[in-house]
Amino acid sequence: MPVFLSILRGINVGGQKKIEMPALKALYAELGFQNIRNYIQSGNIIFEAEETPNMAHKIEEKIIQKFHFYVPVLIRNFTELSGLITKNPFLQTK
Repeated sequence: MPVFLSILRGINVGGQKKIEMPALKALYAELGFQNIRNYIQSGNIIFEAEETPNMAHKIEEKIIQKFHFYVPVLIRNFTELSGLITKNPFLQTK
């Protein structure tokens, strides 16, 4: 099953748009995602799912439904992340 990284912008910063990670992981499970892992309280979630159209929009809508505020969601798959890492100019040695 494909692996994805989702980045939720602007949650848990300065007490604004607070979402506890267990609740966020439960939200992802409700959407049918599997093997859900998070990095601290950042809103960065790694999960497995069959790719479907508008995955980010589905997460955004579920957050509105459950927490009553909008959070922009970015999603990248493993191939996209690998390409970004490979092209990172800061990793190049002189």
